[in-house]
Amino acid sequence: MLDQNQISTFLTFSGQAEEAVKFYVDLFDEGKIISTRYFEEGEPGEVGKIYTMVFELGNQKFAALDMEKKYAVDFSWATGDHW
Repeated sequence: MLDQNQISTFLTFSGQAEEAVKFYVDLFDEGKIISTRYFEEGEPGEVGKIYTMVFELGNQKFAALDMEKKYAVDFSWATGDHW
């Protein structure tokens, strides 16, 4: 879970969140996945696929959102601040 009193980097992906998070975590000895949430019935994604992941690199937490390409916007959200 992200700390509500800290600004955290939020990454948005279109089907590659799990692969990207595992790549980032493997780059750092202290990298680890904190939590993974999967799409459930009625949500805009395929049930059972990754929805969000929270991971840590050093003392910094990051969140990753995954979505199906049909729901993704056609511009890059790149990063944003999650409060």
